[in-house]
Amino acid sequence: MKFKKKLPYILAVVFWLAVWQAAAMIVDKELLLPSVVTTVAELFRLLQTSGFYISLLTSILRIGAGFLLGVLTGVMLASVSYLSKVGRALTVPLISVMKATPVASVIIILLVWLSRQTVPAVATMLIVVPIVAQNVYTGFTSVDKQLLEMADAFHMSRKNKIFKLYIPSALPYFSTSATVGIGMAWKAGVAAEVICNPAFGLGADLYESKIYLETSKTFAVTLAVIAVSAAFEVIFKAIFKKRRRGDVKA
Repeated sequence: MKFKKKLPYILAVVFWLAVWQAAAMIVDKELLLPSVVTTVAELFRLLQTSGFYISLLTSILRIGAGFLLGVLTGVMLASVSYLSKVGRALTVPLISVMKATPVASVIIILLVWLSRQTVPAVATMLIVVPIVAQNVYTGFTSVDKQLLEMADAFHMSRKNKIFKLYIPSALPYFSTSATVGIGMAWKAGVAAEVICNPAFGLGADLYESKIYLETSKTFAVTLAVIAVSAAFEVIFKAIFKKRRRGDVKA
């Protein structure tokens, strides 16, 4: 049954891979557009080198750290914004600026202040913050007003309000923001690595492949980035889905 549900997506992937392969055969220049076969072969070659795993692990650590900091900061800003009108007035323009500023501008500005090794993590954090902050704030404001009135009538403690009302209300919004945010985190983090060109990282490998005109390597590393980003999204979805099932059973 699960396979039948996934079949259309599998066929769609096969279709676009076929389009890619056909386009590569028409262009017939590996420097401009390597074929699927060449790209996959290059990816398998990279998987046999220790340098690729060092770059992969370094990128995961950088982007993971930036993502976690972004999530924590986003939740904090959402809480301040919900609890205080002054906090709301201060955080709204900040979040709007963070959301509207181009990733390239953020990276270049950060390069003036920070080291090349640090910029990718900070850039990732700044991309994730507005996504989480806006969604979690919406979750807080979605708490049923009648439930809040009932909680006040029965003198429910602040701790119980947080764990029984606010967190359950914000959790679906948080899960959505985290799932979307991890994909954006990888885009921003790898872009920062390309611009900063740190010692290690998948973005640094992309930059190097561009310098040496290794187009097949560029495509192979890009496929690796897509695969890792998609894997993290699947993990997050599975975690939150399991949590929701647990809440239903409880």
